[in-house]
Amino acid sequence: MFMGWDSFGTPAENASLLNNVIPLKFLKSNIYQMKKQLLYCDFSINWNYNLNTYNFNYYYFNQFIFLKFLFYNHLYLSNKKINWDVCEKTVLSNEQVIKGKGWRSSCLVKKINVKTYYFNIKKYKYEIFNEINNLNWPLKIKIMQKNWIFVIKFLFYFKIFLNLKLFKISSFSSSFFQFLFNIFNFLIKEKNIFLNIFILKNNFIINYFLKNIFNEKYYILKNFKKNYYYNFNKKFNIFFFFKNFKIFLFNIFIYLNLFEIFKIFKLKKFIFLKNFWNLKDWGVSRQKYWGCNIPTFFCKFCRINYSLNKRSIPFFISKNLQKNNLYYFKLINKIKCKFCKKYSFKEIFTMDTFVDSSWYFLKIFNKKSKINLKMPIDLYIGGVEHSILHLLYSRYFIKLLRDFKFLNFGEPFKSIFSQGMILYKNLNKILKMSKSSGNSIKPENIILSNNLDSLRFTLLKNSLNKDFLWNNNSVKTNFLFFNKLFFNNKIFKKKI
Repeated sequence: MFMGWDSFGTPAENASLLNNVIPLKFLKSNIYQMKKQLLYCDFSINWNYNLNTYNFNYYYFNQFIFLKFLFYNHLYLSNKKINWDVCEKTVLSNEQVIKGKGWRSSCLVKKINVKTYYFNIKKYKYEIFNEINNLNWPLKIKIMQKNWIFVIKFLFYFKIFLNLKLFKISSFSSSFFQFLFNIFNFLIKEKNIFLNIFILKNNFIINYFLKNIFNEKYYILKNFKKNYYYNFNKKFNIFFFFKNFKIFLFNIFIYLNLFEIFKIFKLKKFIFLKNFWNLKDWGVSRQKYWGCNIPTFFCKFCRINYSLNKRSIPFFISKNLQKNNLYYFKLINKIKCKFCKKYSFKEIFTMDTFVDSSWYFLKIFNKKSKINLKMPIDLYIGGVEHSILHLLYSRYFIKLLRDFKFLNFGEPFKSIFSQGMILYKNLNKILKMSKSSGNSIKPENIILSNNLDSLRFTLLKNSLNKDFLWNNNSVKTNFLFFNKLFFNNKIFKKKI
């Protein structure tokens, strides 16, 4: 197999700034160290061909594809609101925001207006969504991609008659529980209502208790927070429901299944299904210096961004740390505008590193290789965390390159094996083992203190598609087992 080094992006930049080292020198020393570790592990890697994303022979094609996108109107510049990582001080795409936090920094993400280039991925949303069913991929990854691209929501429209007034509740939601919660929120704010409260448990509504809000317990209902009820429902799968308020359905909810209530609401036209495309365009501009330069120029007088011809690329990255901190010297990188002939300046932002990883498997198959580009990759092995990042972007890139007549296929990978992650227990927390988290273990230390077979046996005894909690003691026990097997066994002694 070949080896590639994904060497652009925020981690490399942050590490170089922290150590006050030029990024290129820092990366080369790290690559040397990691190559040494892989040689210790005795992997069958063809070291004659290495792929480095910081090499201009690689990011030349990044800029070439970028210009193609611009030429065919698959790329546009916008100043709309986008996700901003407060810690890393850079833009993030929607796929890189997990539960309102940055996927790498775990810091809260804001919405601010930033001038950003967008890949118009929404143009291919129908094809990307419809072809998921034809893929020989794990069901979990297919469901994750479907839910990310396409969402079915309900338009809830409900009428309540209270105190001789007609109230309407309408909202969009992807959950039926959310609709019930909206009714609950409405009623809890109204005063002088005598409510018979029911509890929803295991999809059945059961008469739970009776509360009169005129008595001394009124403050209990009044002071409850909205989030409390919704979180309570999410955690315990139960929901408080009200019976004795005058609506067009009176006592119909007693001892009914949740799905039966859902059918009644549909018949009474309280619920309407609406389809929504959840997929947004991919913002690729990053406010970082260590990355592939965006090959465009900006004219302050014309207020437009434009590109030059293909011969002007690659735009080389700056290897000087001082220049990088100043986002390059604009005076050095100026050129006459094509339109007004005044001075315009090179774009200071860089591309998202997922642009590098969306097509890297195509770069390996060069003219010297015996493999052609008429067929997709047979097997992709990777973690499930990339199902709506790397895999989605790769599908988009391959479809575009097919339409540009560079490829003969529209899907990058025939089949996928979703591997588990190595976990590490730190005090009471169990986290993913990674270099960015600082909880990784050097394999050469384990191999020298024990042996390579003990390490391999420790990893392979667990199922490859499941997460594995790392334990140093398990390597030691395997080492002792192999010692007893080979040195205390008479049969093995004779052969040795």
